Amino acid sequence: MALKLPHWLAERAIGTQRKLSGGRLEGKPDGLRSPAAPSPPLGVTRFERNARRLAGVCAYAAALGLAPGMMLTEARALAPELTFCEEEPRADARALNALALWCRRYAPHVATRGGDGVVVDITGAAHLFGGEAAVLADVLARLKGFGYTVRGAIADTGPGALALAHAHPHAISAPGALAEDLAPLPVAALGLGEEEVSALHMLGLRRIGDLAALPRASRRARLGLEVMARLDAALGVRATPLSPLTEIVPVRAFRRFFEPLERPEDILACLAGLAGAVAEGLGRRDEGARELILSLYRVDGAVKTVEIATSAPMREAPRMVALFADRMKRLEGGLEPGYGFDLIALEARRTGPLVPAHIPINPHQTASSSGHPIDCTLGGGRVGERAGADLNSAETLAPLIDRLATRLGPSAVRRMEPAQSHLPERAVVLAPILASRDRGYPDWRGEPWGGRSGTPLARPLQLLPSPEPIEAVAEVPDRAPVRFTWRRISHRVVAADGPERIAAEWWREAAPTRDYFRLEDEHGQRFWVYRLGLYGRETTAPRWYMHGLLP
Repeated sequence: MALKLPHWLAERAIGTQRKLSGGRLEGKPDGLRSPAAPSPPLGVTRFERNARRLAGVCAYAAALGLAPGMMLTEARALAPELTFCEEEPRADARALNALALWCRRYAPHVATRGGDGVVVDITGAAHLFGGEAAVLADVLARLKGFGYTVRGAIADTGPGALALAHAHPHAISAPGALAEDLAPLPVAALGLGEEEVSALHMLGLRRIGDLAALPRASRRARLGLEVMARLDAALGVRATPLSPLTEIVPVRAFRRFFEPLERPEDILACLAGLAGAVAEGLGRRDEGARELILSLYRVDGAVKTVEIATSAPMREAPRMVALFADRMKRLEGGLEPGYGFDLIALEARRTGPLVPAHIPINPHQTASSSGHPIDCTLGGGRVGERAGADLNSAETLAPLIDRLATRLGPSAVRRMEPAQSHLPERAVVLAPILASRDRGYPDWRGEPWGGRSGTPLARPLQLLPSPEPIEAVAEVPDRAPVRFTWRRISHRVVAADGPERIAAEWWREAAPTRDYFRLEDEHGQRFWVYRLGLYGRETTAPRWYMHGLLP
């Protein structure tokens, strides 16, 4: 299905379409000016070919004989009351993308074409709305009600449907009849530029049927690659895959309403049914959802989306509803139902394989043979209720992480991960857990913090905010200190281990070498200190710093 908006630039400029905000359509339509409207016509201009020309006109200006490509001086001579504004390509493109996303209420795969076209792949979805004729009639009626000048067509190919919409306000091509339906249309319907159209007219080729009638062997030499490619795409000879604006969702469920929903409890009741359908779809794929999107389509054309992400794949419908309920309570301004939602859709945008839940025979068994916690989904019950549940396992923590991320934001819940750096203060980073879970569990093997149970750690688990200078006395300049003073308290060293030599990262900065020592004083307290600078090579007076406390 293809939609063509011939007066798109001018309609957007004069505010006859909805205002764009954050990639979504919001506000109320103001209604189009009819050709007989007494208000001044409006044109959108751009500077090209050394002159200011019209890039688009409103319906009223078109009825007065104005057309895109006309010089502004000529247009004002024909219509002295003409008002004009400068073209805004980025704003026009964003608004067209928002309109295409609104069309996802009919099918998930949508794309824009040119600067005034939208293509919707309704393959396998038309019967959900009563057939192709009902789908086309519904979308045209809604868009015209919103204040758009729009033409629509359905055909075997997207380019063919766009060509039909270029010439017909409402057209449906029967399967296999596209070549016959396109034959009487002008060659400009293929989306060619002015130069290509003029060249074809000079050759006496004014209709698409004239092009198709030429022997294929002579088309390339006489018409050129661009014209031949456009013709083949429209007729279906050449495949033209649709590149959707959004990712292809593996599981999607939606529900339409004759009476729009406004109350939050009604929306949650609908969400429960959609969550069950999505969970069933995920079950057939043996997968769980990692990202879910709830799209609520208002009757006035606005689209409200609510997104949640999970720390591990899950497909429990009650858990989906609970997460969305928490998220919707914290939306700024609420859902803003306006005149109500007449269609609600739930999509699993990103999925992942589900690891079967592991219920150990031995209730004390809480980890796999590899020593890592078992990554599985919560199959039911509250935290800690399941037999053998470990409060530190992924099975138990996943619901908690999801609730916290939904309430506080996806970047608020973080975990520590090893980083590619030898310097202790840069060797560990805090990463959002919802994004980092895709990479699996952090591999701490070989890291100084990843010692086995019962083995003393080579480095403290928590460092000081910044190294603090200490006064140290050593028997030999390059050996461990025998006494040091930190925060005005003197400590006598009874045991020392080291040094652990760490050179500076030369590609970042030039800094002296560090020699780290693990020290224990007479009271049993353990410290992690380092000497900055190699004696005799980098400095003659090395300085000492405290970097952390060992358990």
